[in-house]
Amino acid sequence: MPHISSMAPLRFALLNGQLSPDPYIAAFLNVGDREEDGSMPQFGLCDAGRQAAHGRLTWDADHARSGSTSPFFSVAPVRLEVKPTGECLLAVGTADYVRLQTRPYRWIQRVQVAARAGTHVPDRVIRWDLIEVVFCYTDGRTETCKSNCLPAVATGARVRRAAQVPDAVAVAGRMPGQYAEVATGSREVAGMKLRGQVTLRANDGQASPAFPLCPEDLQGQIAIFTDASAGPL
Repeated sequence: MPHISSMAPLRFALLNGQLSPDPYIAAFLNVGDREEDGSMPQFGLCDAGRQAAHGRLTWDADHARSGSTSPFFSVAPVRLEVKPTGECLLAVGTADYVRLQTRPYRWIQRVQVAARAGTHVPDRVIRWDLIEVVFCYTDGRTETCKSNCLPAVATGARVRRAAQVPDAVAVAGRMPGQYAEVATGSREVAGMKLRGQVTLRANDGQASPAFPLCPEDLQGQIAIFTDASAGPL
């Protein structure tokens, strides 16, 4: 992405594909499972040092009651804060914040917000309805960037401006994804706050029969790259 002057308005770009590798801080949400000993949390944080913090919630009470092939619908607010101290907080839905203390970094370089489907079966939709980022500068200034690029993924359906999966035929190693990216263009962005809203749907279309909704079918992801990120920039 071209360099953006710190005096220029920040702009999101919408891109198809997967997030860049090796973010310094990553937040995620997915439909999860409700088993007591289940290994798939509904949302969480992790960092390049492999630390992690996980949270759980009930996405759709009726779906949880009626079974994995029933219609699924959920709308959830998402809040993520990364403080200059390295403390990270993530809340999804009505669940409380989970917290993670990451290793020190000096500045934030870019942020990516993604929708991803972990399956090719039909009637899976995930879309971001709102993405708003506040960048916090070292001198106390803040700058708000509201994205008009809202990632969406739909399987087996024609949804405008969404990354498309036209049928239920799996393509090895190519799961559908779409993400919005903004670069700070500054070495003075020390922290950030993200406010978002995500909608997830499954098994409410015309597909017959319905397919079980699996823990990784619908995924939202946020990746933050800093000067200490391990991967290529």
